Amino acid sequence: MTEADGENLHAETGETEDSQNDEDDSPAQRSRRPMCAKCTRPQRACICSSLPSSPVRLPSGLESILLLRHPKERRQKHQSAWILERCVSGVRQHVSRRLPRALQSKSIPSGLEHIYEQPQSCLLVFPGAGARPLRDVLDPGVKHLILVDATWRFAREMAAAVPEKDDPLGRIRRVELSPPPETRPVFVVRKPMLLAREEEEQWGFSTAEAAALAIDEVAQLRRTPKEDADAESGSERTAWNVVTRALKAYAQIQLQHTEAPRMRSERPGFIPKLYDGHFKES
Repeated sequence: MTEADGENLHAETGETEDSQNDEDDSPAQRSRRPMCAKCTRPQRACICSSLPSSPVRLPSGLESILLLRHPKERRQKHQSAWILERCVSGVRQHVSRRLPRALQSKSIPSGLEHIYEQPQSCLLVFPGAGARPLRDVLDPGVKHLILVDATWRFAREMAAAVPEKDDPLGRIRRVELSPPPETRPVFVVRKPMLLAREEEEQWGFSTAEAAALAIDEVAQLRRTPKEDADAESGSERTAWNVVTRALKAYAQIQLQHTEAPRMRSERPGFIPKLYDGHFKES
């Protein structure tokens, strides 16, 4: 299922913002308990020990990861984008239900010029109609990956291409990921979606997980000889390993504070034993 350095743009069409951890607690609640200054979480739920000492660098030729974030996503209790920003460099966020049309906007949102002026340099990572495998589309000119950060319902609405040619996302090629076999979501505090297919099992990943998978796939396709050697020696630091380590720590803490989660088996999409066996190891 992105980021900006040192600027906040607030407009009717959206806003570009720095990394943040939006908690749904009120200021009064937050002031009554000790908070970690680094990860901005309550000290008893701090995940700093699982965050990298330095963010993973983007692979060769890739300049940014842009998260198009639905405004309501900031009010979600569990979010993965802020963890991604602390684990990977070059992540940006733009908050808006839809990007402004080039012909209707007085000015292009700052930091998003490449979407309007160089759409061929961007890929929208989102499964569904029209999406092709990333490995079949990636070319040397691709410099930016775009992901949608929202619930699946809102993400589909945001990613739906508007036929008019001035729709910025409608001009960008769409790709889907090819995760390694047996790859499963770890951010289980926010139920992952099982995209059922007759021939295979396909999971919907959180924003941070999807971004990490995309980064690693680009890295693999663009590896230099030195990076190939690092991979063979086991010294390669993959985005997936770094990001999921932090996500798993977050999920483990949340589940530990949920002694008896309510299982709503009657709800559509219920996955039996979703949480079983995820966090037995220390």
